[in-house]
Amino acid sequence: MIFNGVRQYSVLMISFATVGVPIVASGQENRGTGLEEIIVTARKREETSISVPVVITAVSGAELERRGVNSIDGLARLVPQLVVGEGGGTVQGGNIALRGISGADANPFGDQAVAFNFDGVQVARASVRRMAEMDIQQVEVLKGPQALYYGKNSPGGIISIRTADPTDELKAQISTGYEFNAEEWRAEGFVAGPITDTLGFRLAAYGSMMSGWVDNTVPRASPLAPGDDSVPDNDEYAVRATLKYAPSDQFDARLKVTYGKLDGDASAANVQFVDCPVNGTPQSGGVDNCKADDQVSMGELGPVMGSVYPTMGSGKTFLEQKQTLVGLEMNYHLNDSLTVTSVTGYYDVSLDNIANFTASYIAPTILGSHNRMDITERSQELRLTSDFDAPLNFMFGAYYQSSDAETGSVTFLNANTAVRINNYLLEQEGEAWSVFGELTYDITETIELSGGGRYSDETKKLPSVRSQAGSAGPFIYPPPRVQTVKSEESWYNFSPEATLSWRPNTNFTVFGSYKEGFLSGGFNSGSANFALPLDYDEQTVEGFEVGLKALLLDESLRINFAAYDYDVKGLQVQVTTQGTIQELKNAGKVRTRGAEFDFNYLTTMSGLTLHGALAYSHGRYDTYFGNCYRGQTKAAGCAYVPVPNSPGDAIPAAAGQAGTLQDLGDTDLIRSPEWTGNVGLTYERPLTATLKLGFSADATYSDDYLTDASSKEAGRSPSYTLYDASVRLADANDRWEVAFIGRNLGDEHYWTRNSDVPFSGTAPGNEVGPAVLGDSVASISRGREYMLKLTARY
Repeated sequence: MIFNGVRQYSVLMISFATVGVPIVASGQENRGTGLEEIIVTARKREETSISVPVVITAVSGAELERRGVNSIDGLARLVPQLVVGEGGGTVQGGNIALRGISGADANPFGDQAVAFNFDGVQVARASVRRMAEMDIQQVEVLKGPQALYYGKNSPGGIISIRTADPTDELKAQISTGYEFNAEEWRAEGFVAGPITDTLGFRLAAYGSMMSGWVDNTVPRASPLAPGDDSVPDNDEYAVRATLKYAPSDQFDARLKVTYGKLDGDASAANVQFVDCPVNGTPQSGGVDNCKADDQVSMGELGPVMGSVYPTMGSGKTFLEQKQTLVGLEMNYHLNDSLTVTSVTGYYDVSLDNIANFTASYIAPTILGSHNRMDITERSQELRLTSDFDAPLNFMFGAYYQSSDAETGSVTFLNANTAVRINNYLLEQEGEAWSVFGELTYDITETIELSGGGRYSDETKKLPSVRSQAGSAGPFIYPPPRVQTVKSEESWYNFSPEATLSWRPNTNFTVFGSYKEGFLSGGFNSGSANFALPLDYDEQTVEGFEVGLKALLLDESLRINFAAYDYDVKGLQVQVTTQGTIQELKNAGKVRTRGAEFDFNYLTTMSGLTLHGALAYSHGRYDTYFGNCYRGQTKAAGCAYVPVPNSPGDAIPAAAGQAGTLQDLGDTDLIRSPEWTGNVGLTYERPLTATLKLGFSADATYSDDYLTDASSKEAGRSPSYTLYDASVRLADANDRWEVAFIGRNLGDEHYWTRNSDVPFSGTAPGNEVGPAVLGDSVASISRGREYMLKLTARY
């Protein structure tokens, strides 16, 4: 039961308090006598974090800068139960999970269950985690289903990012830094101010040049040895232009245009062997230590594949990704109490990637693939919001999105003879619309009831599917068209939400919520069996959460506590079948429940703030027949086969029949660590009348967790504790600053997605004959970082 988890959580929290180690994730500035209040927009209105009845972690731009965080991956250190990382070569961009709920990771056509919201524009794609995040005002991580307030439903949560706006007077900042281990140069800055009395501008830019933090140990004598001995070797830059127009109190508009480009090593450049069950060495041959660290043995493709498919050229691997994000928000105030808001969004991402997907340099095992992706999304939201000085207020609106996506792959095995594995090119068109409404009623001066719902209608089509099956016959590109079993599918859903909250004063809130959420189904776009249906079904979630928020001790201590219990039906999970085929499937029923606590404490010692967070999560599959992993025998659980025409159901394999599925009921959910948390402190004091010194220290902990949808134990990412620290010398008026920032000082390594090495091990489901487990590979997290950073402000 959830209360057992809460009891364990409470005991651990008491232990932390006993030794005087408080916890949090948001880093706030002082107000003199207490903590500065945080303004959030979780319900599309400006509210204080204490008053809003939503489980939320708000992280200021100053805190991100202090910790040296410039990516979504780094944000996960500050938010317990948020798991973000590279997907081991996935085209879409990686894995994002919150409270154990995640969506597609290797399917470019699939939406994420944890979506992003950039200045009001909804993007449910993991590709944006590869986009440099610069000049951020605040990040808000909303946990649990967010169907009511945010575009297309987000059953896992929302990462809402607000970038900085123009300023009333001319301001500028530039920061340059050098990270020693990866030999990375970074530069970031902005200039902002007024153009006229009614028009302001802001221009921000970011750039990075990195040699890489991982040593490639392929022997230099190997014919497939790469030209560089460090990975990932990447160049990245991004720019954002903002215009804000406010000609009167009645109307204002804000336009933001962001462009980012990443050039460098392939998406699989840092894929490493993390488990080799046969004598601790790769079954493909070659030399590798088969553990997660800062070493990889990744070869190039060689020229033979390029002789068949000229795009692969000499066989050098690379990745190029371009992204454009545009958002236009307009607000028209009909009167003092009614506002019409329009948010227009445009997002485009294109990717070109040539990679080796076997983490090897032995020619016969090289799996070279050229992946391409191009996705364009257009969205429009309109809403009417009231602000009456009366018990009843409302918000009504509508949302529309259209999308076009194209993805394809050409893959060959064996750098000596180039045997074709796949050759496909798919297009998808999507259209989604929804209407939503919310009512907020003040039952008394201290009790509020709010509720509403969103009705969603979504359709996806496959106008073109091209594939060249098998390895026989000459290579043809583009491949010929094929007829799919199903080329169009629609989903409909109504997700309600209701919250009752009690606020006896401005510094205390207790609330309870019932929520539902929805993520549409779609079509698999990977290396699939095109003779079978490519579609998968929707994912829904429903459940409850309760919370408590308070400002205590003369507003010097902020605390937040929440407990939740949700049931998920049709959880979308990515599985690998037949060695190379990636498919998104529905996992039946899942239950996730847990509790969270965070606080921020401004101590009586001048300049010292303590902060931290702790979370307990219990995520389990209730009903799920999952794919088996390589080498898993019938005796080890691979003893079931699918029921024809009944997706999700399975029956025991007959005698002599190889099993393909295993019963994963009552087993751990992937990417769902049981305990996560962080602790830290910041301290600042003046040295002289013109100088000040700052110091910070932080620790982030995560339990181990599964990263493979087949629940293979060898794919379990280990528990870890990450230690960060920084020291800063600055001008008393913050005109300049010199900082030395250390991250992951203990040099820990972990991962978020694991898969079997293609063609290693034996086929699953055997009941006779020898069985050999497959090797496991994963894309490993960044190790120790030391950065020297210089900042100047005007």
